[in-house]
Amino acid sequence: MPTTPQTITVTLGSSYVDRVTGFSGIATARTEYLTGRSRVELSPSLRPDGRLPRPEWFDEERLDRAQPCNLGGRPKKDETSQEASERRARERAIQA
Repeated sequence: MPTTPQTITVTLGSSYVDRVTGFSGIATARTEYLTGRSRVELSPSLRPDGRLPRPEWFDEERLDRAQPCNLGGRPKKDETSQEASERRARERAIQA
């Protein structure tokens, strides 16, 4: 039986937090099932040891938009990827 389409509330590339688990990350994928359920994949930031944690899937209605905070070396809102790489290199040099 067809269902009515849901309103898309998640913007891919934006940061979200799962209300139930507290897991946070960047929305990198979204699926919509015939049953009407939509799920979103959140990819977390790099760990301090440089390893990339595994992304996880969550029901779209459980997600809240995260406040922009630039944790984990992600580019700031008006920052290009090249500028972000240069900023992280400067930050590492200061810490060394």
